[in-house]
Amino acid sequence: MRVDWIVLANAAEVRDELVNLLGGGWNVAYREAYPAAFYGAIALTLVLDPRELATPHHLEIAILDQEGKVLADARSPIALPPPAPPWVEVPANWDIRVSMAVNLSGVQIPAPGLYHITVSVDGLHLRDPLEVKFIQASPSELLPGVQPPREEATGRTT
Repeated sequence: MRVDWIVLANAAEVRDELVNLLGGGWNVAYREAYPAAFYGAIALTLVLDPRELATPHHLEIAILDQEGKVLADARSPIALPPPAPPWVEVPANWDIRVSMAVNLSGVQIPAPGLYHITVSVDGLHLRDPLEVKFIQASPSELLPGVQPPREEATGRTT
């Protein structure tokens, strides 16, 4: 078994064997203050050898801080596709693809910095950790041309 691809997104779901992403492909997140919510998801596709369909497997996702401390982890059974019906001729050596989406929005990020997301199946790491950088910045610092509210002579902000 191996990871074919993995991506961070604002939102992700798998429906009818298709992966739907909203705002996918980022690895830098800006938050105004910390601790802050993760606000995102990962989507991935696993590639299995047909012989691996005979036993159940579990996906494990973990988010680690800069020191390697686990902030959050989740374990979920992998929904394996049923075997092809006997009247459908499928070559025995064809790989099987299984796509999954994992919502990470409940995870709290304690401080700005570099974090890692690990992907394992049945306790075996399948790829290098995915890096996510969290940076502290206000919305006005992020959007060129957007000015923060000004205080007028009345002391009110606009």
